Amino acid sequence: MLDARGAFDAGLRSYAELMDDQPDAAVASAAAALARLPDDENFRFAHGIATVLAGDIGAGRSELRALVAARPSWATIIRSFAAQGLLT
Repeated sequence: MLDARGAFDAGLRSYAELMDDQPDAAVASAAAALARLPDDENFRFAHGIATVLAGDIGAGRSELRALVAARPSWATIIRSFAAQGLLT
């Protein structure tokens, strides 16, 4: 249970860091969340978006493509982020 709590704390922090325009910090926080809950799609999404915004576009896109391959509905969310200019 403590692993899950730590994962969610780190995952929520990664989203806050993304909104604060701190993509490098968000990558680290999302990675910390994934270290505890590696299959969590929300943390994988945060990590992929943060990786793109931190400048590693290829790795971030690869991570997001894998997420969409596993669950195609993620494409809608990713497109909505892009349409709002949140991926630039």
